[in-house]
Amino acid sequence: MDISFKLKRVNDEMFKQANNRLQKDNMTFSQLFVLVYLYRDAKDMTASLKELERRFEVAQATMAGIASRLEAKGFVEGVINSQDRRVKQIRLTPQGQEFLKKNHQKMEEHNQRLVQGLSEEELGNLNRYLDIIYQNILEEE
Repeated sequence: MDISFKLKRVNDEMFKQANNRLQKDNMTFSQLFVLVYLYRDAKDMTASLKELERRFEVAQATMAGIASRLEAKGFVEGVINSQDRRVKQIRLTPQGQEFLKKNHQKMEEHNQRLVQGLSEEELGNLNRYLDIIYQNILEEE
């Protein structure tokens, strides 16, 4: 089996299992990724839709749909960009932060299950190898 197929199988299975677990919260893995990004990486827990499109490598319509569903759930709110009113931004709400805090332990346990049986050195190597593969893919375009 080649590496591309293995990576696809891992990705597909991760998404399937995560979406099944998140279904009870009326959440998808993609929506969860956006919340986590806003919480961990976005300045003031706010990001433009264009920034999110680039970060998650999705089309404008896809990100607009994710943002709309998260806003309907009360996890994000639309905000006006003070420099350019045309720029659509979303900000994580206290309700979104609470959802992440409530599910933090579950996410950590899931991540631990993914790498069980790997030593710290192997885990470091895996991360490095995945970064290299990703860069190789980007350079191929």
